Amino acid sequence: MYDNHGRIRKQILKRKHTEGKLQTYKKGYEIRITVKKEKVNDIIKALKTQNIKNGNPYNKGSCKVIPIYGMNNTQRFINEIVKS
Repeated sequence: MYDNHGRIRKQILKRKHTEGKLQTYKKGYEIRITVKKEKVNDIIKALKTQNIKNGNPYNKGSCKVIPIYGMNNTQRFINEIVKS
């Protein structure tokens, strides 16, 4: 499920250092998990068992997107879920 529809964005440190002072580069660590609406609660429960905090799910077409923000949550997701 994640392999087909998930997205991981990591911060580009070089851009942060050069453009961050001007506040033009505000991108941080983010994961977007796209799931069917009926699976949202199951995914959120699974994330909680791994101590991964998610943002508020939002609609995208006929699906829901569960965002995960922050470097720690992103690394934990990659280590516990993607690499397993």
